[in-house]
Amino acid sequence: DMIDSLNETYPKIKYGGVELGGISSSTVKTLRKIQRTYKNYDLYFSIGADKLKSFPHWDDVESIFENLHLIVYPREGYDIDEIINNDSLLLSYKEKIIILDDIDGAKGISSSKLRERFFNNEEFIYGL
Repeated sequence: DMIDSLNETYPKIKYGGVELGGISSSTVKTLRKIQRTYKNYDLYFSIGADKLKSFPHWDDVESIFENLHLIVYPREGYDIDEIINNDSLLLSYKEKIIILDDIDGAKGISSSKLRERFFNNEEFIYGL
């Protein structure tokens, strides 16, 4: 409901619910499905800097980069520019990588913990 309510203010944001099947859903499969569904759209995928280092090792990541931009959110202890510059694949797609500025106090928020608590019907309280 919260994501759907964003549509009122930002009509270009859509929520598809593709990964509602569980925590272990494949992000690559989800991205491919989204790419097939929205062929004529500019697509963006958001990832934390902590996952950026492993991103080049995901299955068929080149085809993912061909059809979307990667938005990278800072994480404490991760130098995004260094990660990109030390990986030939990331470096070759550097123009498709958008690095976000940090939001005060948000570096410690874990999307994995959010998903886990969501699927366990638990409340998420920052810092727990």
